[in-house]
Amino acid sequence: MGLSFVLLLWVILFGCAAVPVGTALACWSWVNGIRVQTPSRGRALVAGLLPFVLIPVGLFWFLGYAAYSSLVRNVDPGLGDSWKVPLPHGYFFCMIDVTDQGYLMKGGCSGSPRVNGIRQLVQVGDSIIGSSVAGAFVLDTATGELRSPKSVAAALASFSPSPKLQTPNEFYERRRSGWQDVAAGFVLLGLVLSISWLWFTRFIRAPAPSAARA
Repeated sequence: MGLSFVLLLWVILFGCAAVPVGTALACWSWVNGIRVQTPSRGRALVAGLLPFVLIPVGLFWFLGYAAYSSLVRNVDPGLGDSWKVPLPHGYFFCMIDVTDQGYLMKGGCSGSPRVNGIRQLVQVGDSIIGSSVAGAFVLDTATGELRSPKSVAAALASFSPSPKLQTPNEFYERRRSGWQDVAAGFVLLGLVLSISWLWFTRFIRAPAPSAARA
């Protein structure tokens, strides 16, 4: 439900922005046609449709990359209403609605958390060390053992060198972002540029004088 609402909101916002942009492109095409004495209402109309073509292209790109992120990378689709990154041995670090607290679960982000209300954490090998609303914890993801030391300092002292705790958002960001996001961005940029260039050469730019006379 949250995914559908966010996508619908983005489509509406981009659709509203597409109206003035499309109008400007149609006027540009019309003026270019007048310049070579071959104004075409049809060409101007198609030129104005460019932003309305790019919206579904961007939507399909997002849905494709969201599916890849969920099925291959095992991370969230990047909508901002929930966050998920994989950890060793089938565990996940998850956040919902806010990024100042998170929880640990095995197998996904639905169900009863193994550790809830996490405010600080760090990963050292197979171990997750941190502090939650219930106190300090050390989770061994390899064995599933969950210990509750007296303090976070005592938990960190058992590792050498002593690791530095991160906020939930810092912990998430270091595991969510990767080269896949950069590659996906270049794919989207390539699609937008190639379609825009096609539209410019076919419908926006004035036809060559020889083509106009023909």
